[in-house]
Amino acid sequence: MAASLAADTAVRRLDTGLFEATITNHWGVGRGAHGGYQAAIILRALLEAQTADRRIPLTLNVHFLRPAGVGPMFVEVVAERLGSSIAVWRVSLTQKSRPVAVALASFTNRFTQLDFQDMVQPEVPQPEQCAPIVSRKDHPSYLDNWELRPCLGEPPFSGGKRAETGGWLRLIDPEPIDVCTVTAMTDAWIPALFVTRQRPAILPTLDLTIHFRNLPTSKWEFCFCHFHSSVSRGGYVEEDGEIWSRSGELLAQSRQLLFLLQSSPDSIRPSGPR
Repeated sequence: MAASLAADTAVRRLDTGLFEATITNHWGVGRGAHGGYQAAIILRALLEAQTADRRIPLTLNVHFLRPAGVGPMFVEVVAERLGSSIAVWRVSLTQKSRPVAVALASFTNRFTQLDFQDMVQPEVPQPEQCAPIVSRKDHPSYLDNWELRPCLGEPPFSGGKRAETGGWLRLIDPEPIDVCTVTAMTDAWIPALFVTRQRPAILPTLDLTIHFRNLPTSKWEFCFCHFHSSVSRGGYVEEDGEIWSRSGELLAQSRQLLFLLQSSPDSIRPSGPR
């Protein structure tokens, strides 16, 4: 049974600027909790911290220091600047008195001057026309909570020439999409680098940056995710991503740096031809 992202990212206020969250085993990958899941917890705490001034998120940058295990985690939120247009927050995650991740985030009142958008969502089939990925028992547990329907790029582990992938994504648990859902989505898809490889690998995220572009609707629905990598050097590879609503609105852009750690067992295969 799929887990609830909203329930598993819930935070409890302990003091001014201090929250407690519980890392569950529903969102594991490799040796610890999935990075997108941790980023969603951070954003949840930031939203709860803004009791007096309900701004909306503009950017979030998370650096992951060490794997997060199952159990309690403390989230400390500090306001570095509360300006009239921009608020900047610093966040630290600790577990068993050890730092797990640090983050900076900015929130805004969303000014509308000079609005434009040259970026266009790729033309792809609708999700109903795309076969879902069938996962295996040994895949990371976080994939149990997502429905992935690939429709862009070559299949993973096919030795493709271009590190590009994408498709339709939604939570299996039918809960509304919010900015925390979008945050988790930026790290939920199969890494683009896997398209160019012949076998799986462990690819932990070192840092994740998200720029929020539009607020999602509250409807439970597919979003289109597009990810691609351009440079891999010394075992480190960047990945740029876009999250689009089904109606074609750009919800978020992301960039992360990943580290190619070691090979791992084959765990993910599409259910049919793309």
